[in-house]
Amino acid sequence: MSLLPTEIGNNSMKNNAILTFSYVNEESDLNISNRRKVIRMSLKGFSIAVISGNGKAEQLLQYSFVPNDLSVEDKLNTIKKVNQGLNISCTNNLFRLYTQYNVQVPEQFYEQENDAKILSLMIDNSEDYVPFSEKSETWNLYNISAWKKDLYFGIKKKFPDYELNTVLISLLPIVARQKNEKEAFVFVGDNNFTIMAVDRQKLLGINTFNFVNEGDFLYYLYGFIRKMYLYPDNVSLTLGGNIAVKSTLYDILNKYFSVVEMATVSDAVDNYSYFCDLFEG
Repeated sequence: MSLLPTEIGNNSMKNNAILTFSYVNEESDLNISNRRKVIRMSLKGFSIAVISGNGKAEQLLQYSFVPNDLSVEDKLNTIKKVNQGLNISCTNNLFRLYTQYNVQVPEQFYEQENDAKILSLMIDNSEDYVPFSEKSETWNLYNISAWKKDLYFGIKKKFPDYELNTVLISLLPIVARQKNEKEAFVFVGDNNFTIMAVDRQKLLGINTFNFVNEGDFLYYLYGFIRKMYLYPDNVSLTLGGNIAVKSTLYDILNKYFSVVEMATVSDAVDNYSYFCDLFEG
């Protein structure tokens, strides 16, 4: 099921990918000294964002892989070719992965030598994965995620000048700006979503769930909220990622929760909430 906002732009096939969204800022800052590029990869596609030094988007592109079952090698080659075709130089380059398996450890308890053990507890067939740890200065914790070995080493080989990080770690600063009680931030990926529960700037918990349909989504979301909040009534939701206001899923959430709103970064284009993580980190 695809919850991607309305397709915009040229849907032509290119390098095993279809362009489903394209935004170019005609008034972008010509000063490239602080320009950065973020490539975000998920299971079914990838995004490329070029952000100027003033934090404005110069370009936002979203591609879907075609066919869906491309090998990791073909997916990375596709991303590399599209990226090279843009011919845009940046001083800061990030390759960001949407990871399904994540564990958070408070900074005072984190020791890097325990990453492999945490990985083995996190996922079956852990020998096929590598642990990837990164620190959140915002919340004084470490996030340890599981990356498939062929994907991790493939990215390192094909994008040697790019810093690696995860979508989850980039969302934490957004969550930290939520100051009210009983607020949850939900980022929707490809048939999965990550939810972060916050209460008056206190992080209560994070989890990622797979879902097949809207009923699954609501079941896992509400179950998590009931565990995080002693009194789950009147929890407000902020949504980002692969979800649109004009969608069945949004309508269902709006029915069951008193406050449902899209993540706001800028009003330059309607679909900024889809790219909200790309403006952080």
